[in-house]
Amino acid sequence: MVRVDLRELLMQKQSILAATLQASSAFAHPVAKGDVPEASWHAVLDGRHEGSGFLPARYAVTKAFVVDADGGASEQIDLVIHDAHFCPLLFELGGNRYVPAESVYAVFEIKPELTREHVLYAGTKRS
Repeated sequence: MVRVDLRELLMQKQSILAATLQASSAFAHPVAKGDVPEASWHAVLDGRHEGSGFLPARYAVTKAFVVDADGGASEQIDLVIHDAHFCPLLFELGGNRYVPAESVYAVFEIKPELTREHVLYAGTKRS
């Protein structure tokens, strides 16, 4: 039987993510600088892209606005993990998506570093 070192596999995946996140610092434009880490985290989590994600295909990983049952909406959230099987997107146009709050499992604000300002800003992104 061939043995696989699972720790080594995960460490290699971590190395790839760390290198990609570090490379994003080459961009001077703040939006471009933020897009690379977001895409990297999406790829790590989303199981539907290149078979490389940690999550099963039932879950979608997207940038989205979260909408509650009363029509209240969050600001755009960098990474939303939601149920793509039983609860489809409410609306999508031009890469902008509205996801029902009932289908959301987790939300993440992706920033290049953890600062007090980033944490306070992320806390305001609720509906």
